Amino acid sequence: MPNAAQIEEIARNEMGLGIDGQREPDSGKIASGSKISEKTVFIKSLKEQSQFKTLNPAQDYIDNKIYFAIKVGGDQYLINSDREYFYFKDAAKYGFNLATNNVSTCLFSVEGIGAFIEDRYSIDPFDLYDRIYKYIKQYVFFIDDRYIAYLSLWVIGTYFHRCFSHYPYVWINAEKQSGKSLLMKVLSRIAFNGVIIIDPTAAIIFRDVAANSVTQFFDEMEQLTKHDKENRNAIFAIFNSGFEKGTSVKRAEKIKSGGFDIREFSTYSPKMFAGINSIDEVLRDRTVKLRMMRKKPDEHVDRYKETKMNLEYQAKLRDDLYFFALKHGPEVAKIYEDGQFNLHHLSDREKDIWEPIIAIAEFFNGISGDNSIITTLTSLSKDLGAEKHTDGIEENETCQLLRIFKTLMEELEPVKIDGEKTLYDRHEVFGYFRKTDEFGWLKENQINTLTNRFKKIGIAASERRIDGGKKDRYYCLNPIDFENLYERYVKKSDKE
Repeated sequence: MPNAAQIEEIARNEMGLGIDGQREPDSGKIASGSKISEKTVFIKSLKEQSQFKTLNPAQDYIDNKIYFAIKVGGDQYLINSDREYFYFKDAAKYGFNLATNNVSTCLFSVEGIGAFIEDRYSIDPFDLYDRIYKYIKQYVFFIDDRYIAYLSLWVIGTYFHRCFSHYPYVWINAEKQSGKSLLMKVLSRIAFNGVIIIDPTAAIIFRDVAANSVTQFFDEMEQLTKHDKENRNAIFAIFNSGFEKGTSVKRAEKIKSGGFDIREFSTYSPKMFAGINSIDEVLRDRTVKLRMMRKKPDEHVDRYKETKMNLEYQAKLRDDLYFFALKHGPEVAKIYEDGQFNLHHLSDREKDIWEPIIAIAEFFNGISGDNSIITTLTSLSKDLGAEKHTDGIEENETCQLLRIFKTLMEELEPVKIDGEKTLYDRHEVFGYFRKTDEFGWLKENQINTLTNRFKKIGIAASERRIDGGKKDRYYCLNPIDFENLYERYVKKSDKE
């Protein structure tokens, strides 16, 4: 952007004034004797600044064009859908303020860039979708092939996620040895600036997003709960905001001259989470949950190895995805902005996270008239929406169980405190619950029904011998674990 001295010079030139502020003799006209005013320069500066747009160089969508940062010969350029390109340092000449100059990850190959600039790059969009679909299916087992269709579109969308006001997180819920870590490795190699995050700090997460618009993959979410409270809360604050464009965190940074400068860092980027246990309720609202299961002996997928051939194949897919975004991203953005989707079965929040993927599916439908992809995705959105509703009901029951048991602990004496465990008489507890409005439906012979419900809150029926008496079964809990669950579910729910 021009500085104040340059703006003043521009103003003089446009007004016909010389270096001393006098009007230059022109066609016999006599100098006016007027000095250029400070106000004129100020207004000119405002007009110039209003014409500048902030551009996220790693990836952005401005004026119906996709922009990417690229590296050629050690220099950083910006390239757009119109095959225009220019140095980072020249961004102001094209009307842009760069959100950052610190882009370290650019995976569009030199060969791919050259082919695009010279207008000799072409792909069949359906063939690209099909190759991504087969690539995932070759190495990762899913019980429902619709999940593969969803993930294929999700990967495609990571290359122009800044076209959308929201972009869905994916939550892979799976037991050990179900392939969730392998899935993350397979997808991270082809998603936009994909990176698997291990033992993260909040700073690593938001700085990489702000600089590189990375697609982030977080395995073993349970490990995040082991971080110190301050770091854990900072990480989840990023997660809870980063599915929505325009969200950021502020941090104070030291400056060379002394003191601190307040900087904003974008948190918006595609993210995938994987874990065995349930995730934070607020975070779950921002995700599409896909379940993975261990495959049976007769269910076969290929063993994944990062061979030279595989790496070259992944690089080709990435180049084709860059090209798809540059050529077709603006078309998908138009479909998304028009927003005519058959998603009446979803809540507004669910629509936020489904519409970008549905828009991509509609693009494929529009270019061929083949509605198989959109039909697949619509049916999946209905089934997962219903499953999410069921999960919500179960979650509500979890809160009920915790609330009532918390009150019970204040009113009933335990039978015994045995080390870290506290034991309660099963029949006393069962009778207490039957007197409540929430569990008054329990019949006299349904104590096992309640016992099964208690598993959700970490309370088990355990056989013990107390003070030399006969063995009997008692409800057994760890008070510290119980309080942790109570804080995680009930207190959080009450605050919201």
